[in-house]
Amino acid sequence: MQQQNCIDATIFLRHSRPMKTLATVQDVFAALGGTAAVRQLLAISAQQVSNMRSADSIPPKHYLRLSQALGDRYKLSPVIFRARTAA
Repeated sequence: MQQQNCIDATIFLRHSRPMKTLATVQDVFAALGGTAAVRQLLAISAQQVSNMRSADSIPPKHYLRLSQALGDRYKLSPVIFRARTAA
């Protein structure tokens, strides 16, 4: 019984931790396993992935798929889904 309580507590602690917010494209790519993983997940070209990284912005149409892939480990900041303007 003691072991069961320990397992239940571990599950509770894992799911009660606050989610980390990902606020940059770099953070999102790293959390998903890198550029190749993002490209495969979104079924897009390497050039499109490169463009996202350069602009530090992801097209809003990818929000749902990225959010689902990240699960309850992370939440996505809406900032990365906005168009960036050149400084």
